[in-house]
Amino acid sequence: MLIACNKLWINNKSLPIFPLIDDKWLTPDFLEAPILIIYGILHFLALFKPKKIFIWLIILIYIALILNDQNRIITYHYQVIIVLLLFLFNSPIYFYKGLFIGIYFWGGIHKFNPCFFNYFSNQHLFGLPDFLKFVLAISIPTIETLLALGLIFRLTKKYAFLGLVSMHLLILISVFLFFKSYNIIPWNIINCLILFHLFWKNSKVHFTIENSKIGMPSLILAITIFAGPLCNKANLWDEFLAFKMYTYDVNQFYYEVSDKVKTSLPIEIHQSYRKNKNGKTLFYLYDWFYRINGVPMYPEERNIIRIEQYLEGYLPSGALFSEELILKNYSYCE
Repeated sequence: MLIACNKLWINNKSLPIFPLIDDKWLTPDFLEAPILIIYGILHFLALFKPKKIFIWLIILIYIALILNDQNRIITYHYQVIIVLLLFLFNSPIYFYKGLFIGIYFWGGIHKFNPCFFNYFSNQHLFGLPDFLKFVLAISIPTIETLLALGLIFRLTKKYAFLGLVSMHLLILISVFLFFKSYNIIPWNIINCLILFHLFWKNSKVHFTIENSKIGMPSLILAITIFAGPLCNKANLWDEFLAFKMYTYDVNQFYYEVSDKVKTSLPIEIHQSYRKNKNGKTLFYLYDWFYRINGVPMYPEERNIIRIEQYLEGYLPSGALFSEELILKNYSYCE
């Protein structure tokens, strides 16, 4: 995953970074490359000799790196950190099963929203009639939710496993043919391997919480499966984290750009310019970050401040930001 997502870690400075607290409060620029090298070495050490000290260091360094730039938080990174924590606490296998049932269940439930349905209704989808688009939009979250619940029961476990692996394979095919978002390739492959280990290879180990002790692993599992996703769905937790990223219920920030400054902005933005129906030039922050990082911008309002500070340096002398670049937000829910 580190190799596939290298652009997220090696910032080429053509994008603003989003430190969570102040400016690069944990590591200055000159330390980031050595820390990243150590981070990579720890992964290889943990792969061949999975000692807990290596896992702890990976988690701590990862936290430091994402605090310096929130763009590095993408869906499966969150998931992998939880798995590593469960590994550290010697959690029994049913904790992992519960975690993955929760991930797929909430992934399906979050897609029951107007944004997801409207996105499909506005797509051409090979010329399908509107009724079939609607059926498709309803089917995707319904099937994903039912497959997650199917992992619980002995009679349906292997069928649900086959269904979810097929879903990941369809995503991989779509990535290669249409989306070119190669950052999500390792996530889909790893999920298939984990599903095989948990629900096919270990099919005799039933999902249960009987005789389990209430402790840190139980707390992590409860937060991951219930509290975190619920807060995320209620807009009390960042939109981009884990469950909303692929539901289209996220901020779609864009700028309307005046003719006076559109040639002054970075060349990567020029490649993302669009024209609206009124002939005005605009660019979506999603497109700009996606073109460089392979993942969208971390779409929280607090990060707009960083972007505007970055873009102000490109404006001609005397140009007022608020007049030349007008921030707007588009939602598929509208």
